[in-house]
Amino acid sequence: MWWWTKVRKANIPPEVRETLEIYGETMVTLVLATRDEKNIGDLNITKYSGDALAWLRERHDVYARGQDRREAVEWAILLFVAFSLLTDIAIIIHEWI
Repeated sequence: MWWWTKVRKANIPPEVRETLEIYGETMVTLVLATRDEKNIGDLNITKYSGDALAWLRERHDVYARGQDRREAVEWAILLFVAFSLLTDIAIIIHEWI
């Protein structure tokens, strides 16, 4: 739908993406935040910090899109329940008259 978050796909090498996905968002964020000269696996995170940030942005967008989808489903359920309630009220009123 038009209001869903657009996922900004990170343009990074596949081996870098694989390493980042193995270690996860929390570990990558921790290493980036401490600004240490650390390696994540065989990947020097300071050398690929731009790729890591782009990957984290992509992961955030994917999470936000999931939240948008859940909200759309919640609204659909709410509208369905409201419509059902209104039709039940209309049936009850029709039976009384």
